[in-house]
Formats: sequence, structure tokens, C-alpha cells
Amino acid sequence: MGNIAEGHGRGGDNEFVLFISYAMGSARETQSHLYVALDAEYITEVEFPKVYNQIDETCRLIGGVIQYLESSPMRGKKFAHRKTNPARQKDSPS
Repeated sequence: MGNIAEGHGRGGDNEFVLFISYAMGSARETQSHLYVALDAEYITEVEFPKVYNQIDETCRLIGGVIQYLESSPMRGKKFAHRKTNPARQKDSPS
């Protein structure tokens, strides 16, 4: 959640997407820690899939936000004066 808040606070969609991507990476890292917790018997085999699946759902939602931001013509306050983000214009020559 900290990564998402920091990215939002940066004021631009590109940075927001970057920090949301960090949040997804952290969620996936947490899934790997779940295996360690299971092996160490900190969680049960009943608890493991529930938490693992919650993280999967969270990552699915984060992915949806990323897709929206990458396709949206809206820009963060940092880039509000621009009508479009040139980095996101897929058909324009580089």
C-alpha cells in the first residue's frame, strides 16, 4: 500500500504505474514468503490457499489499474497541461 500511495503522490501517471508495479512485485514476494511460513508451520495448509488466492486477486486488480492508466487519456496533475502523453502514443514514431 505504501508503494501505491507514494506513486500517487508523485503526481504523474507514468510514475504512478511504476510504483503500482512495485506494489504488485511486493505482493508476489509475499506469496513466496507464504511458502516459508507454511514450511515453518506459522500458517496451516488450510490458511495457505486462502491467503495465496487473496494475493492473486489483489494482483489481478492491480493489473487492471495499470491497464487503465496506460490506456487512459487522463494525466496526473503533474502533466495536466498536456493533452496527451507522447510516451503512450503507440502509433507515433519515436
